[in-house]
Amino acid sequence: YIDGSKFVVYPNPVSEKLIIETEGNMVGSSIELYNASGAVVLQTTAKSNREELNVSELSKGIYWLKTTSNNKTLTFRVVVAR
Repeated sequence: YIDGSKFVVYPNPVSEKLIIETEGNMVGSSIELYNASGAVVLQTTAKSNREELNVSELSKGIYWLKTTSNNKTLTFRVVVAR
């Protein structure tokens, strides 16, 4: 939750499209996906309250999704599987 708004990330594990949704306003939030080494592999700014990240080109493994809104950060563990 950020400011009372629930964030949902699915499917997990994911193979192609990772969905990030919230009941609140996510527009303008930064979204970053990090690999196990801590390198940013995907980065975008939310344009709506439902965003899709294409992870089909990523190697399988564990990643960390970080979303930041209003100086508050949520982190999710994401598994990319084939």
